[in-house]
Amino acid sequence: MTNPATRKKPSAEEVAAAEQHHEFPDIAIDDTPPQRVRDWNDVISIAISVLFTIALLVIAVNLRGTAEGVESDVKQAGSGFHWLIQLPLSFLQTLTMVGIVVAVIVQLLVNRMWIQAVSASVGLIGGFALASVFSIVVENYSPTVLGTLVAPLHNWFGSGPFEFFTALAAFLTAAGNRASRKAIRWAWNVLFVLAAVVLVSSTITITSILVAFGIGRTIGLALRFGIGTQSTGIWGVQLVRALKAVGIDPQQVSRSKVNDENHPGRIYDDDLTELSRIYHVVATDGTKYLISVNDEQRHTVNYLVQLWQGLKFQGLSIRRDKSVRETTEHHLTMLMSLRTLGLSVPPIVNMGDSGESSFLVFKEEDSPTRRFDLYNATDQQISELLHSLETAHKAGITHRELTANCFGIRQDGNVVISGWSHGDLASTRAHIQVDRVQMLAILATAFGIERTLAIAHTVYSDNELASIAPFMQSVAVPQHTKTSEGWNRHLLKEIREKLIALSPTEELGASEPVELARFNLRKFVTIVLVVVAIVAVFTQLNLTEVIAAVKNANPWYALLAFALGIVSWCGSAVAFGVFIDKDMRRYDGILGTQAVASFTAVSMPAAVGPIAVNLQFLRKIGYNNTRATAIATADMVAEFATTALLFLFVGLFTGQDSLSGALPGKTLIMIIGTIGALFGAAMLIPPVRKWVRTTFLPQLKSYTHQLVELFSRPAILAISATGSIVQNGTLALSFWVSLLAFGYHANVLETVFLFLLANAVGSAVPTPGGLGAVETALTLTFTGIGIPSTIALPAALLFRVCTYWLRIPLGGLYMKYMERHHML
Repeated sequence: MTNPATRKKPSAEEVAAAEQHHEFPDIAIDDTPPQRVRDWNDVISIAISVLFTIALLVIAVNLRGTAEGVESDVKQAGSGFHWLIQLPLSFLQTLTMVGIVVAVIVQLLVNRMWIQAVSASVGLIGGFALASVFSIVVENYSPTVLGTLVAPLHNWFGSGPFEFFTALAAFLTAAGNRASRKAIRWAWNVLFVLAAVVLVSSTITITSILVAFGIGRTIGLALRFGIGTQSTGIWGVQLVRALKAVGIDPQQVSRSKVNDENHPGRIYDDDLTELSRIYHVVATDGTKYLISVNDEQRHTVNYLVQLWQGLKFQGLSIRRDKSVRETTEHHLTMLMSLRTLGLSVPPIVNMGDSGESSFLVFKEEDSPTRRFDLYNATDQQISELLHSLETAHKAGITHRELTANCFGIRQDGNVVISGWSHGDLASTRAHIQVDRVQMLAILATAFGIERTLAIAHTVYSDNELASIAPFMQSVAVPQHTKTSEGWNRHLLKEIREKLIALSPTEELGASEPVELARFNLRKFVTIVLVVVAIVAVFTQLNLTEVIAAVKNANPWYALLAFALGIVSWCGSAVAFGVFIDKDMRRYDGILGTQAVASFTAVSMPAAVGPIAVNLQFLRKIGYNNTRATAIATADMVAEFATTALLFLFVGLFTGQDSLSGALPGKTLIMIIGTIGALFGAAMLIPPVRKWVRTTFLPQLKSYTHQLVELFSRPAILAISATGSIVQNGTLALSFWVSLLAFGYHANVLETVFLFLLANAVGSAVPTPGGLGAVETALTLTFTGIGIPSTIALPAALLFRVCTYWLRIPLGGLYMKYMERHHML
């Protein structure tokens, strides 16, 4: 007879089998034992713990008064418990630590949770070690503020409250969730009570305790995520109970042994449900079911993906399923809605929910849907897929994650779309267009653009296809499609160009891309420009000199100089707006572009900002790229020519000798010669010659033709020239008035002439808005003709304040206005 003391304990599998046989002796259950899984909730908790700890340290260092005030309030609240100081706290904390560790370890070992026991022990040791390292760092590198507010570490190093609480927090966190074991729950309660006792006794600060808990939790969570946690979903007998609860009386339950997602029965009969466990069930009445089980622990991954999608896209609402039950309910609703439309979907029956799992119930078909070989598809089959998608779209249903893996084929030869769990009801036009982008991208990788568009024409009209062009962007295409064999980085651009060519409204700029990506190159460049602007302002602006100049100036003349700077906007608006067709002119936008150009001057060279703003505005009001570029260039050329002629005219009229020096003949010849040499060398390279011949010259020809057309109307040129004269004249007069503000009366024509010269030289320097260069050029130029430097420099600074710095915030406000009204 076997000795009971030496009898081997049954394994978890044997216990489960015995439980199954006892409760459901007539049901054949074939299931694999629960596996350990990495719960991504632990990662979220790690991030929260780290941010919490960092926030505490920042508050301790930078908000010392607040931290000390909270500390004082806590001490006063516990003033009635001074008798606690008489307790032997060192003995009490040691006794508590031993009791907690022994109780938890014993319960883990009794329940045969070997991995958790090892993990908790490692967490305990790691907590002590990391707390000691933290103590050393604080003591040596933060002598006063942080050392005082975090903890009196010197006296407690190695065995004090800080190390004690850090180690126990790491130990209990690594042991498992509070709800998982009674001993863990009670251990946390005891630890919190002890923390309150130690805090009231004034041996440690509240910041120190909270930082200790934050560090300990981080250690424990990292260990728990690294080794994984036991699955808490429904398995075996629990699944049978859940099936009975939804009206299914199982006779046989077997877990699918196929883990390969490419297996046809695995991924299509449950509509591509991600991260699910598949069970085949035979009921007592002979009906066969397929059960797709999702666990809460694995659902966190999908939730994080949804959060990332919400951050990545703008203008597209992204659903967020906070629980696995929400996901299952939504999937059930999607499939039933699609079935109502007559689309082919897996035969959904019901759903169930038990514990931390949720499941869908499908009827299992004798001939499961197989994966569709897209590369060998016929035009008719592809047309069927497009029709199915459009049927869903007409009902407001979108898929939102179309890839080649979503296409299946039934036994009768009908092709179907699967994987609707990511989709949604009541979708917007933008979501529908993104679906179409994804579908066209998939087909183009398999068949090429020409065949794809030929098939698409059987479903969509030219206008419908052209309306997809603004959404044809890389951010809308799933990563799976981008890794397909036929994908290349120019594919979407080529499709977009083909779609634009179908639009009868191409001249109206209807194909301007819609902003889908929240993070893109344009926004990155904007951030960089803002940083550059800030650096430029704080490194090149001498604020003391500017303030002194403004204080000493006549306020009325200073106000007049500012007003003349505003009038210059009107002149440049006339010069630019005259080139725009009358039926497309938005006068508030035309004036606004000049104001916004002043705002961009804080981060762009003087000649770059206005062109960039004008181009953006022209595209927004409906011009295509070629026409917009021609108009912006015409405005720039007309302004340059007018300024040059005005400079020559005033110079000849005033008889300034400096006119001859203003024509840098030698330098100009050298620049032209260098450009010619570089161009000739480049044309020796065959690929460059081919690109110039096939791409550059045709575009240049089209662009030149439109530019010549704009300059062929004398009335428009005259109005543009008048606007440029007003712009340059008012700016020159603004500087003349700035001289008057300091009591210096200069010749108006001479001031205009020299201002045009100095301003042109300063603006040519590639600093934001000519910052520093314009001030220097104006000062040196007017000092050179006899104006005292004590007047020339303050006048230059006052002029820049009135026509540069004060116009920047006005331009920023106008930019917000234009963005709200879709003009930028």
